[in-house]
Amino acid sequence: MPKRASVILKKSKSNNLSSWLLKDRTINPLLNQIKLRFPIETRQYFAGFWDGDGYQGLRYHKKQSKSKTLHCQLELAEKGCEPVLELSKIFDLTVTYKKPRHKNHQPSYAVHLSGPKGKMFLLLIQPYLIEKHEQVYKILLEMGCPEKMLITEKTFSWPYLAGYADAEGNYTMKLHHYKQKHGRVGSTYKFRFMLTSNDFKSLTFIKNKIIEKGFKFIKDYIKRYKNVSPREHRHPERWKPTLDIQLGGGSKELARFYKNFYQYALIEKKREVINKTIEYSHLIFRQ
Repeated sequence: MPKRASVILKKSKSNNLSSWLLKDRTINPLLNQIKLRFPIETRQYFAGFWDGDGYQGLRYHKKQSKSKTLHCQLELAEKGCEPVLELSKIFDLTVTYKKPRHKNHQPSYAVHLSGPKGKMFLLLIQPYLIEKHEQVYKILLEMGCPEKMLITEKTFSWPYLAGYADAEGNYTMKLHHYKQKHGRVGSTYKFRFMLTSNDFKSLTFIKNKIIEKGFKFIKDYIKRYKNVSPREHRHPERWKPTLDIQLGGGSKELARFYKNFYQYALIEKKREVINKTIEYSHLIFRQ
């Protein structure tokens, strides 16, 4: 596959950070600045987003079998790249613009975290991860983090859901036309909020936590892709089954649901649907 052309949009001012400590063995002030720019709710948001779209892994060096490098990456399509840009501000990261590989694809924005920044990022979001909780736990142990610094239990929060829904959520507000008596045509909006994942266990955990908050779901749907025909750049035989969970209720119930987390969401195109749903709900039920 041909290599994608890329352009650096913003260059980090701290690319050569190799340790958390300065020469005098004191903590690098940059790390304290990052913690201040990365409060709890923002960490919870990025934990949710990372569960949906983030990548982390250890690279082992062949010549030195015990030597390993942490590599974390977040890459998003141009229409929805707000989390990439926000993360770059918090951690002072280089932002790369990548041209699309195929004609029907969007260009993308990407950031990478490695070394002290990558380790610090994973440490700060680890308590709030759900889907990648165990994986990041093991990576941090391998990177030498004391076990007492890590959290074993999974938790749920509304900022987490905002991040997870920005990554894996489907927000819909569509105008639907239908026939009435005497040849008339009526119109109404249909609303939907759906989450999708091939990690059934984690998505069910999230669903149950939302139910505990007083919301209901319609029947789950599992996609198995048996009837999807392969074509260029698409191989459905490799796809894992995915679970779809959809919140029940109309605009009023969705508006009540969205009010818990829309203030934390970063992707503007999804925030627009949330705000329109809430506004529509106010108009309908005010009458």
